[in-house]
This record gives sequence, C-alpha cells and structure tokens, in this order.
Amino acid sequence: MDDLRDDGYVAAHLRDDLDEEPPPWPPHEIVPGIWQSGSPETGEHWDAVFDLHGAAPPLEDVEFYLHWIIEDGPAPDFTTLRGLADLVDDMRNDGKRVLIHCAAGINRSGLLSAAALIRGGHDPDEAIALVRRARTGALNNPNFVEMLHDPRWSPRA
Repeated sequence: MDDLRDDGYVAAHLRDDLDEEPPPWPPHEIVPGIWQSGSPETGEHWDAVFDLHGAAPPLEDVEFYLHWIIEDGPAPDFTTLRGLADLVDDMRNDGKRVLIHCAAGINRSGLLSAAALIRGGHDPDEAIALVRRARTGALNNPNFVEMLHDPRWSPRA
C-alpha cells in the first residue's frame, strides 16, 4: 500500500493525548486461541509466538517461533502480513495457543491479530472492535486501521 505513509503518527506509548492509558502488558485473549501482549514473560505456555518487535529474547519450549520486525508507523508489506494472518488463523483453528506480541501489545500485535480475524471470517470493523475490546488503546495507528480496510482483505474460502 504505497499510499499509506507515516504522516506524523506517534506511537501510543509516546502519546500524551489518549483518553485512557494502555493496560499493563500481560497477555490478553482476543478470541479463543489468539492472545496479544507486549514483551512476554516466561511462565505461560504458548504453542506459537509471533514476535513483531524483537527486543524480547525468544521464549523457550515454544513449538513455533516467528520473528518479523515491523515499525509502529507506516503499514508493513501487505502480502507478508496476509500470509502470517493465514498462519495465525490456521494455528488457532488447530487448537493452538498463539501469542502475538510487540513492544507494548497495542498496534503491531493488534494489526496481526485483526488481520487473522479478518482472514477467519470477521469483517474489518468487527475484527478491530474485538482487538480494542481486549486491549485498551489498541490499533490507534491510522495507517494500520486503513490497511485493515484494504479491499484486498477477504475471508478465506
């Protein structure tokens, strides 16, 4: 999406104009099987971890670990995001416990969580609402919200 640019966007954890502070960073369940957090702590068991930030050391005893650094600003590559969303949706449908995390657990992880919900059959507004209901302050990046409304998104057959 070449028309999505970082046009003065400031990440949620750097803003002082939000009505509510984001919650602490422990994992929150978005829908059964998909959890979202900031940098994860040990102690929880995850079948799959999608790390979108890279500052936290990989968790041990995880069956599947993927590290894809994206910025909390401009929209990332659509094709890569769609492929990862399909993978998250597949794992959730297989009964796996999937953790998607970034630094604060708000925008980058929210983008992948919502994208997986869209690919699983939710419309974009419903997917965004589910993420925001679970994570106060989530998906406040307008580039990410615009990307989730891209007409190329569709549920999988």
